[in-house]
Amino acid sequence: MIKGGGIPMVAPHTSVIDAVIYMANKRLGFVVVVDAVLRPLGIFTDGDMGRLLKEKESIAGLEVSDCMEVRLMYVHEHELIADCIKSATDNAVSAILVVRHDGVLLGVSHKEDLESYIALK
Repeated sequence: MIKGGGIPMVAPHTSVIDAVIYMANKRLGFVVVVDAVLRPLGIFTDGDMGRLLKEKESIAGLEVSDCMEVRLMYVHEHELIADCIKSATDNAVSAILVVRHDGVLLGVSHKEDLESYIALK
């Protein structure tokens, strides 16, 4: 699980351009959009960016909250990794968010990491 400063997080008012630059620097293919207390509001992926570029003439002035996916895949901190794996393999998702009991983001498990775990078993 990626934790702390390794989590690619942005605020909802972040421009799409800045979110993409940040996403590229983190090299995970997504950013989690969080509120002021780090509760996940949505996720924006490189795939979303590709679709956005096909649909819009310009992305100038767009905020990441305008185009983030709000249906999130998450597990609570005390759930088993098997729950993460089942969630990731049953759905077309880039990452599973790991949240505390109050919804605060603790980390992310990238789908590729979960697939690697399956391969080791």
